[in-house]
Amino acid sequence: AVAAYAMWWPKKPRREPVWIAVDRVYGALPDDRTLVAQQPRTDRDGPCLVLLDATAALTVRQRACGLPLADPAAGWLSPNGRWLVVGDAAGDGLLVDVPVAFDDADDDDATGEGPASAGPKAKSPWQVTASAPAAIDGWRRLPAGASPSGEAVWADQDTAVYGVAGTLVRLRLDRLAAGQLRAVDRITVPTDDKQAVLPVARPRP
Repeated sequence: AVAAYAMWWPKKPRREPVWIAVDRVYGALPDDRTLVAQQPRTDRDGPCLVLLDATAALTVRQRACGLPLADPAAGWLSPNGRWLVVGDAAGDGLLVDVPVAFDDADDDDATGEGPASAGPKAKSPWQVTASAPAAIDGWRRLPAGASPSGEAVWADQDTAVYGVAGTLVRLRLDRLAAGQLRAVDRITVPTDDKQAVLPVARPRP
């Protein structure tokens, strides 16, 4: 079944909601109005990543298709909106460089049916630093066993930590994107029944 979302602003008059069919909403970008989500598969393409405008009834502003996403795909969005760790169709994981993935899709409009309209390009909603080179074509596969599972916390803008089957996994996404060593660390946590242990972290300023 396909999920549906609608926006409701508590301080504004209650109106009939406009429901938008999306499989997942991964989080908001630093502009506090743009949401990263997954749109379900259609007869023509998909599933696709989409940018939704929370101030305009979740209007689709951009689509990025062609990634081998699971349908639906669990995932985590980094605090600065740079990285999306998401499940793929093979049951493994992908690292998506979100600005690059959508920048590559700028040649198509929000419906994906034609060229983008002429005019000045909108101001980027991302506030990121060049801490790592862009992933190839905006995404790359994660090492085996590093696919998203459950919830994750962010030790900083580039480091996700999560627990699975009695193991803590730390993903250093800037290193993964650059193809560097020591990008994935695992620590066995003693538990009685292999329950996952989830740490709590506060991202550094």
